[in-house]
Amino acid sequence: MPDENASSLSRLVASIIGPGVDRSFRVPASQEATAVKIPAGLRIYEKTIGKLAFINPRRYGAMTWHDHVRCRLSVFTREDAQAIVAYLECKRDADSHGLNTEAIKAALDCFWRDRPANGPTHQAIRQYRNEEAEYLRDIARGKE
Repeated sequence: MPDENASSLSRLVASIIGPGVDRSFRVPASQEATAVKIPAGLRIYEKTIGKLAFINPRRYGAMTWHDHVRCRLSVFTREDAQAIVAYLECKRDADSHGLNTEAIKAALDCFWRDRPANGPTHQAIRQYRNEEAEYLRDIARGKE
């Protein structure tokens, strides 16, 4: 894939998934959460980080970062996911030092390989939007 297409894909995905999400689409292979010690004031607080860490339990209940990322990445259709898989495989194969190979493999295995097979298609989304528009038009006519 040419570099301009890769950077276009990166910008598109970044605009869709928003801040705070790993823009390289890596989901760590490990299910483990990691505890880190953070000094604040006179105390040292132990915070949990990683994909099993809670986001904000007061607001989101039991939602973890893993749940959040899967939700944000679910906007991609089957066709989009096929392109992303091709891109990630290209990046993995071009990584001559193997620095990102494990992370890319984990992302492909944990999420991206399943999406092209089971995600909704562009056509299914288009059909749903058309049916929804027709339904809303009919409701509006009933109020006239």
